[in-house]
Amino acid sequence: MLSTVLAALALAPQAHALLAPRAPVALRGVSLCSSPPELSYAADKAKDAPDEEITDASFVGQYELEEREDADSAKTLMELTADGKALLGSTDGIPFADSKGRWEYDGKELILELTRTFEDVKSTFSTTRVFIGDVIALNDVPPQVQGAIKMTPSPTSDDMLRIPRHTLPTDAVGYFVAVKIPEIPGAL
Repeated sequence: MLSTVLAALALAPQAHALLAPRAPVALRGVSLCSSPPELSYAADKAKDAPDEEITDASFVGQYELEEREDADSAKTLMELTADGKALLGSTDGIPFADSKGRWEYDGKELILELTRTFEDVKSTFSTTRVFIGDVIALNDVPPQVQGAIKMTPSPTSDDMLRIPRHTLPTDAVGYFVAVKIPEIPGAL
């Protein structure tokens, strides 16, 4: 115990230097009329940057299509080809026996028309859905399109030329997000 007291007394002069009060800090003047600093927003930079033109060729490739209709949701692999066809691959939703689809870009929105054929023990039936999506991030990684899923009326001769547009916002039966799968150089 005596050694502890002697050690404390030996360190006392050094401890006093550590406890010495600091010199007062000079007060800085604050101007009430100063202007705020310049701010830079990403949205402003995007406006200044030249926009890359979005064409039909921008959409060609593979996508993961996530669909939400009523209480159900499903993810399906999809490929949009240069000739306007939409090819469906594997899905975690209800398996379909056959599918066909077409797509177009009207300068503002990506429009998909997908028909899926389902089979059960007693019958075969088909459903057709029209997906109308806003291009929200085609040049970002990963590129995305999102929008509404709508039912389509019975096909007419006009529908064969152009995918039918639905202008009423109340006719949506669900919503979707299509995320483009980036190409990997050297991958097959």
